[in-house]
Amino acid sequence: MRVISSPGLRWSVSMGALGAAIGVLALLGGALLEPIHPVSDALSVAIAVFVRSLLALLALGVTLLLAYLAGYRIELGAPVASTNATASAADSATTTTSSTPTTSPLTTRTQAALAGVVILFAYWLGSTLYIVLLGARIGGIGAQNGGSPLSFTISHVILGG
Repeated sequence: MRVISSPGLRWSVSMGALGAAIGVLALLGGALLEPIHPVSDALSVAIAVFVRSLLALLALGVTLLLAYLAGYRIELGAPVASTNATASAADSATTTTSSTPTTSPLTTRTQAALAGVVILFAYWLGSTLYIVLLGARIGGIGAQNGGSPLSFTISHVILGG
């Protein structure tokens, strides 16, 4: 049984890559627009946190919209289940009903939900990789101040799960 058809999977992966790129650009843009300097006052830190949070929430909103659109496209493109009733000409007393559903509504909704999961997973993976690899150097987030990148990655995987 195919869970996601090949065109649906390709669409989901491409939308997921777009969502991941938007998430990374939001984190990078927040770090470049409002850097947190080692010596700063409370107001500049609050503004930096606000700008970074706003950009991250906008990126998450766009990614959720992409996930919804991918699921909608998969549901829209799925063939409708059809039931054909055919009567045999030789035996008119018995009517055979051959039900050939191509996809059930439950399968279509499962495919749409999995498309959204793929997109949100790609967003989470892209954001996590940025934070682990570049977050401490660009933006001051992630594993820093003696924290190990491995422990940060494990905790982020647990939170992502």
